[in-house]
Amino acid sequence: MTDLKTAPPWLIRFNAMLLWLNPVLGLVAVALGLLVIATAGQRPPGNVTNAAPRIVRLAAALPPDLCRPSALPPELRDMSLYD
Repeated sequence: MTDLKTAPPWLIRFNAMLLWLNPVLGLVAVALGLLVIATAGQRPPGNVTNAAPRIVRLAAALPPDLCRPSALPPELRDMSLYD
């Protein structure tokens, strides 16, 4: 017959402490979430109607003679196309 050993007393106390700590941490998380929501609600909304339209411009590409040649071997350079 096998001898069943019980857990050490410090482990039992530690588990009991964690049982109390877990809901407390959950309440702290809920309180912090409510504070974040309340703070976000106090910000004035941006005036979207008077916002200037954004203009998207393409960047000019450098001429090929200013670009440095690639330091990769051709095999690896071809593989970089698949990344």
